Amino acid sequence: MIRLLERAGAVFGLDRSRYASLTDFASAIKAEFNALLAKPADEEKVVAIGKRLSLDADTVALLKQQKDPKMIVDLIEKHLGLDQLGVSFATLLNAGLDPRSAEAETLRKALEAVRERNGETAPAGRGAIRRDRDGTYAPDAAGPAEPRP
Repeated sequence: MIRLLERAGAVFGLDRSRYASLTDFASAIKAEFNALLAKPADEEKVVAIGKRLSLDADTVALLKQQKDPKMIVDLIEKHLGLDQLGVSFATLLNAGLDPRSAEAETLRKALEAVRERNGETAPAGRGAIRRDRDGTYAPDAAGPAEPRP
């Protein structure tokens, strides 16, 4: 899940290392995503996302002409492989905002199903999230998240 969020952030030009926690990073992605949905005619943003998705000039021109956020979201989901997982970009964002949410569980199950289909096992300790004393979430290679108060 963390790698998917990092890739999602990269689509919007965001680098996870600039954020104190995974939750802060997911919040920044969500803000960029909402800005795109609010202003799908923002040609500069569309061109930048198109470049990060390695879209051809014709596709970017169509996105600028159509001004349809659903088209852009579909391309982002395909780029991230979310369409293959059967989850939406919104599900990924909500999972990043709350690793204990139903969306996070849906995403985990989808990722586990892909690993099982591919005959892979989950790396030990990878992707675990811990909750700090101040209530923020961060990656934790030591084990599962702390219980909620």
